[in-house]
Amino acid sequence: MQLIKFLQILLTVAIYLFALPDYTFAKSHHKKHKEKNRAIDALFSSPYSKLIKDKLWLHFDNMQVGSNPQEVTAVFQLSPQGTITYFFLKGKPQNPSAEKRVSDIFAKAQPFAPVPLGYPTNAFIEVNFRWPDNNSKGISGPYFEEEFPKVLR
Repeated sequence: MQLIKFLQILLTVAIYLFALPDYTFAKSHHKKHKEKNRAIDALFSSPYSKLIKDKLWLHFDNMQVGSNPQEVTAVFQLSPQGTITYFFLKGKPQNPSAEKRVSDIFAKAQPFAPVPLGYPTNAFIEVNFRWPDNNSKGISGPYFEEEFPKVLR
């Protein structure tokens, strides 16, 4: 009985010793990543995020889609002054008409408010536009990311 207890303790210690370096690395890596992205995370929950969404919503109208729901994802970057410096669109399913509508929304919404001081101007901003049926619409986002969204590559 004592031998089993001793082996359990020994196994626990061995697991702890071997797992600790990985846990420590993961924890420090997460901390560095979190510190690096703190400014981007702050953008997501800031009033600036709401300003972007509200300005896009002003120019977002319903579209006749029949029984084919439409979704278009826009990814863009802003200069410190609030003008778009990079712009990318992708429709699901691909639909030039829906993509043109989203492009027009951005053309009408520009310029956005200047980016608040201290926020990274190299952040990629993702916004999703949806037309689930003929009489409804929706926007999700903006989402701020350090890199171009992987799902759109």
